[in-house]
Amino acid sequence: MMRFQKLLTIILIITAVDSLACTCPTRSIDKDADKAYDIVVGRVISATSKTLECSDYVPDVAFEFEVEFSYKEEVSDRITIFGGQGGGSCGGILHENYEYLVVVYKCDGGLYTTMCNDNAFLENASTQIEFLNEHFGKNYKASNFSFLTGTFLLSLVVIAGAGLTTFNYYRKGRTKKN
Repeated sequence: MMRFQKLLTIILIITAVDSLACTCPTRSIDKDADKAYDIVVGRVISATSKTLECSDYVPDVAFEFEVEFSYKEEVSDRITIFGGQGGGSCGGILHENYEYLVVVYKCDGGLYTTMCNDNAFLENASTQIEFLNEHFGKNYKASNFSFLTGTFLLSLVVIAGAGLTTFNYYRKGRTKKN
């Protein structure tokens, strides 16, 4: 019984220390806007395990990011943004094949973002985009055409095609009988 209590105590201590490492102050886009190197909108193309050494933050994943729009116009095209995906880097930040609004910082080694920044899936970033457009005098509008919308429209086309094929099949069958 004593071993079980010691083991339980060790697990609780490790859990508490790990959760403290990932706490961060409440951040919002108005606090990030002027401090950030840039704020970009785009899609994560790939994620690779790679470390970026910045003073007190060591992100462990390099995200290849295709930039659609840059608020400060510091970056364009494709960039690599470092972030975390777990453990000491505070959990997942970005995921492949999703579009995001990302707050980007710069250190000597490259560009990075943290879980504490006001990053958001693009489809959920309307409040941030509204603020940033006003703050920087821009007129960026997020496309409402998302992956799910495209999938839905493609499904409708396939269903309509199947319906027309079926209709033509039965129509030809009736024509031959007469």
